Amino acid sequence: MKKILYILSVFIYNANAGECVATQCIMAKAIENQHNEDGQLNKNYAELKLHLKSDDFSVLKAVQKKWIKLRDLVCSDEIYNKEDLGNEASIEKQLCLYNQTKARNIELEALANDAARENVNFVIQSVLSKALTGADYERKIKELKSNNNSVLFNDYVVSSCGLSKKVNNEDEDECVLRLNILR
Repeated sequence: MKKILYILSVFIYNANAGECVATQCIMAKAIENQHNEDGQLNKNYAELKLHLKSDDFSVLKAVQKKWIKLRDLVCSDEIYNKEDLGNEASIEKQLCLYNQTKARNIELEALANDAARENVNFVIQSVLSKALTGADYERKIKELKSNNNSVLFNDYVVSSCGLSKKVNNEDEDECVLRLNILR
């Protein structure tokens, strides 16, 4: 499933790259796309600051710090190094940052808006049910919950889903599923 999302994001990214063929042009577009997505992240975060209770916003701030650590780990220079990836390493790293920020934006929008959360959950469940035809959906959710081999990711999921449950009374399984799919 991660490969499908990655391929889809590369396709979307490449469609946004326009007519760029030179590495410098592609890199400039990658930086621009990441900058735009980061701006949206700041806008979503500021909007939540206005609408959440003080104690809920304090939890959101802690969750955001965990997400930043996770993003930095997933998109680190150690993973995206020139030795393994060649000249495209910096582009791949920007694409990673873009994808991580886009996924976090989806999560913040889901926290702020019931309709957005329901739409994202519906799409994920639809895609997952098609991908798992004949498989037990409930078993897959339990598998995803227990398959978090990253302590940092697991801590982020528990904190984020706890906040979503408190603020929106969201079902924990749906939140865990969404975060695992979006990662």
